[in-house]
Amino acid sequence: MDLPTLQEIDAIRKEGMRPQVVGCFVSNKKTLLVYSEKYNLWQFPQGGIDNNEGLEEAVVREMSEELGEAFVRKSGNKIVCVGKDALVFPESKQGSRELQTDSGEEIFMRGKTYFFMVLKSHTEKLDITKTEFDEYMWLPYDQAKRLAQNIYQTGKRRMTCTILDTMHELDIL
Repeated sequence: MDLPTLQEIDAIRKEGMRPQVVGCFVSNKKTLLVYSEKYNLWQFPQGGIDNNEGLEEAVVREMSEELGEAFVRKSGNKIVCVGKDALVFPESKQGSRELQTDSGEEIFMRGKTYFFMVLKSHTEKLDITKTEFDEYMWLPYDQAKRLAQNIYQTGKRRMTCTILDTMHELDIL
């Protein structure tokens, strides 16, 4: 999948969707999933794309914030976008966070658009104390898929299972 331009990313914001990057780290046909005790959730690390920021820049910045710079530095510099998906929030959650276009226009946030970015990791060692997560696992496709099928958030479950299937079909996992 081609990377969107800054204008295309801003157009997503104008639709009320907050653009996000999702780090799909891969090593030896396994992928990294992280666990947040606070949310009782296994997931891929992820974070928002800042205004006037491209996908590659965002994934390096966000994953460094989420997982620590040392870990991200041990990943290859080839970053591939393998998918895009979106979640529209229930009405009660819409507008709960601030969203602005690149020009500073306030936008009512309806949901999030996710870009799934594959990064090849040259290490499976993650200093969990340097992250906001409580646990991590490197899992092959079948085990990651079983874990993802138990995600209680239906949208995240659907997206995680879909991207795992995509990475499996592309022989990444």
